[in-house]
Amino acid sequence: MATEYPLNLGTMTEKEFNSEMEKSYKSMKAGKGVSAKKAFAKVKRSMEIKNRPLTATG
Repeated sequence: MATEYPLNLGTMTEKEFNSEMEKSYKSMKAGKGVSAKKAFAKVKRSMEIKNRPLTATG
């Protein structure tokens, strides 16, 4: 079964969730991660939110 992205925690089994966490942990340990600042900038670009700060209420 192919993994669909973005992941949806509400539809994942515990085994799927644990597998994704393990992949993320291994990636981070291998130095393949990015900073939160870069990650959120990428999310904002992908959503075309340029000059609007992210807030808890959207």
